[in-house]
Amino acid sequence: MSGEKMFSGGNLMKLCRNLAVLFVSMLCSVVLLTLILPFGYASSVVYGDMLNEASAAGLSLTPGTSTNASPGETVTYTHTLSNTGDVTDTFTVTVTSSKGFVVNVNPSSVTLDKDAGAVLTATIVITPGAAINTVDEMTITAQSANDPGETDSATNFTTVGYNVYLPFATRPAIWESVGSNWPSQVTGRSLAVCDTDPNIILAGTIDNGVQIFGGTSWAAAASVPTGYSVTGLVMNQDCDLAYASLYDQGVWQGQKSGSVWAWSQLGGNEVLLARALALAGDRPFAGGDFGIRYWDGSSWQTTNGISGSQPVMDVLAANPQDSNSVLYAVQWQNGKVYQAFGNSPAAWSMLSLPDVPSVDMRTVFGTSTGVSFVGTQTGSYQLINNNWQLLPVSAGLRSGALDGTTAYLGYTSNAGVYKMQGNILGPLNSGWNTPPEYVYGLVLADGQLYAATSTGVWVYSRP
Repeated sequence: MSGEKMFSGGNLMKLCRNLAVLFVSMLCSVVLLTLILPFGYASSVVYGDMLNEASAAGLSLTPGTSTNASPGETVTYTHTLSNTGDVTDTFTVTVTSSKGFVVNVNPSSVTLDKDAGAVLTATIVITPGAAINTVDEMTITAQSANDPGETDSATNFTTVGYNVYLPFATRPAIWESVGSNWPSQVTGRSLAVCDTDPNIILAGTIDNGVQIFGGTSWAAAASVPTGYSVTGLVMNQDCDLAYASLYDQGVWQGQKSGSVWAWSQLGGNEVLLARALALAGDRPFAGGDFGIRYWDGSSWQTTNGISGSQPVMDVLAANPQDSNSVLYAVQWQNGKVYQAFGNSPAAWSMLSLPDVPSVDMRTVFGTSTGVSFVGTQTGSYQLINNNWQLLPVSAGLRSGALDGTTAYLGYTSNAGVYKMQGNILGPLNSGWNTPPEYVYGLVLADGQLYAATSTGVWVYSRP
């Protein structure tokens, strides 16, 4: 009976209707899924790719370079920073010095569009007193803000030293021998040249006394002893009074009348072992194994502040025409520099400077505002920001002359003469097949540079 009810006509119709509705619903669902799912899937794939696709950051810096720089000098380097990424990016720029020198970079932050670039300017200040031949590595680093892991660096190498140019310059002038009859194989040891008349030249020699140039030829000074080293020569502004120091023979005075020089010993044995002379106005100063003495018009007077325990190797007046000129002096095994003034000739004092690294002192020279150079047996030193800097010439410095900011340096060991302007140092040896073994004296006079050397007296007409 129950089966009959179940399959009765009414029930059967209701069942068919429900099945039809279910079929249509399922068919619609299939159609909808067929139409919607592909679009939904595609959309989800595209959206996922957009989420997973990283914006690639990139950058590049042009490489570093290298140069020389003097202590106290500021050096500038430039680099180009480029954005090689796919989108606009901001870059942070930093700079470091391996030797702790003061460095700076500008700009320190820059925003660049894709494929754009910017110039970076980096500066380094070489510390005054930095040792010659020190090499600093200045590293510039740029970093991406979009991706901090993206960086690039460039390194600049700065060597502390002096720019040396060979030759110093192309010039028509050359060294030419003064006079045609300089004594054969005689060394010029010291030199004095009249600033207003280049035909008046006095040259001290080793063993051959004082030689006098009168415009065409050389002649030995009468009465001046031979067989000794004439260690110093100075001449007054009027070019009619001169002094010569002879080691083991003291100081001699020459007075000119017309074309004739008359020489006589000045004082006695108190300055017998004289090694150097200076003139401040009309007052001579003698340095030697006795320390420093000055002539007061009648006798040699002692000085204070500089010991006689070490030989005084050089005495220099910064402005010989000035009676109150500052004077400088150095001693042999003593790395100090001493100073006095012409109007207080007895009062010498030690300058507050670091000791010269090599103490085999030979020469000193400077200006009215301060000492500039010292020479030792094996090297030459320039005072820069109160520190001694070794110059890159492998020879002893025995003489020097200053013309404003230009220095002329006379060396041993066949190094010849060097000229220095700023931090540019170079030889001035045109005209010599081989530079003289020793350049003992350098004098600027009448616009010319003169040198007393182991091969005689020379003039360089256009220094």
